[in-house]
Amino acid sequence: MAIRPRMYGGGPSPAGLIVLAVVAVLLIGGCGFGFYTVQSDLNQPVASATTPCQPFTVNPGDSVNTIADNLEAAHLIRNALIFKLYLRLNSKTLNAEPGKYCLSPGMDLGTITATLNTPPRTAFVKFTVPEGDRLSQYAADILNTAVLHDPGNKDDGLKGQKALPNFKASDFNTITITTGSFAGSNQYWFVQPWTTGSGHALTKLEGYLFPNTYYVDPTSDATAIIKTMLNGLGEALCPGPSGAPDQYVLNQQQCQAHQATITPPTIPSQYQATVGKPIGVFDALRAKKLTLQQALILASLAQREARTPPHFFLVDSTYYNRWQDTGVDPGGYLGADPAEQYWLGATGSNPWPNLPDTPANLASNPYNLYKVPGLPPSAISGPGLNALYGAIDIIGTNYRFFFYGCDHQNHYYADANSMFNGQQQYGLPGVNC
Repeated sequence: MAIRPRMYGGGPSPAGLIVLAVVAVLLIGGCGFGFYTVQSDLNQPVASATTPCQPFTVNPGDSVNTIADNLEAAHLIRNALIFKLYLRLNSKTLNAEPGKYCLSPGMDLGTITATLNTPPRTAFVKFTVPEGDRLSQYAADILNTAVLHDPGNKDDGLKGQKALPNFKASDFNTITITTGSFAGSNQYWFVQPWTTGSGHALTKLEGYLFPNTYYVDPTSDATAIIKTMLNGLGEALCPGPSGAPDQYVLNQQQCQAHQATITPPTIPSQYQATVGKPIGVFDALRAKKLTLQQALILASLAQREARTPPHFFLVDSTYYNRWQDTGVDPGGYLGADPAEQYWLGATGSNPWPNLPDTPANLASNPYNLYKVPGLPPSAISGPGLNALYGAIDIIGTNYRFFFYGCDHQNHYYADANSMFNGQQQYGLPGVNC
């Protein structure tokens, strides 16, 4: 049985009594014309009739008082007391079921009441952002996969921009690539400026918007979807209870107290990896003296170099070992091709162009990890869960080299000579396959 909020009751506060008394005097003294004038004023919308609707949530157990206060806080009505007075004067009741409603400040009180008394929409839009894409691809990913699910209604199955009419790709790109800020962005404590590497980062939020399949309200705009995807990363760090997966995300202390547990996958025995026991996300970062930003960078590189959980962990380990080998061959140089592709793909139509030459022969830039030691200035792609966890909980290996062979597998080695022999054995795609 649906949970319904209790009916209007409990009485207004002393301040509310004053308002009610004043309005009552106006109604009694003004008689005919005065009554209709006050009624008209009570029913005036907050904004013009063309103002788009926005999602409004009624939670289980919300009373009429709570709903009225929330409507006022969302600037959907002018005053909560006036809304409750409107209900009483018009002998209306409010029986809003828990759920999401599409309300506009352009609606009058009668329309808002009728909308809340209608079972909430169950419509949602599903979209997918694949792991390993860069931010400049995200807006197209969203629109290319967006589908409206609204069973029993004629708009069911709408796709792309029609499924997300309020989503603007230009707004999305401006926020994620150029500014990095939006209303409420300061709440995301785990989003820090990219200052980890040398040089200038190409984007503000690369790596922070978690790639996944999402289900959002059809009224969602760019900011709402950005928040949803940032919450996705937060939930990978500290998943909340069922029904409230992002409960801890915005509170750093609560997030760390409810940290996710990483259980490393089984690594193929030929690679002799030292796989530890399950460990909490933040405990693992502290154990390796890593920041979340450093882990995101490593994860974003591994995401472009592997496809299965064991190999994400192995590539993360290999890059970590190379990074820590300062003063020793390979001298702290990661030698990661995807970073140079990321730099080159910042201009032109191909976000991941083939390298025109051996990266060591290309012009120096902050993302040429053959010439610049250490980490690049930022993440280069959106890492998925396994690439991220593999970069947070670094497994113990002695690997410093890997390559992708003609057998469509990654192969790992501790030294350059062994890798060269392996390349002769397994071949290199595009060279001797």
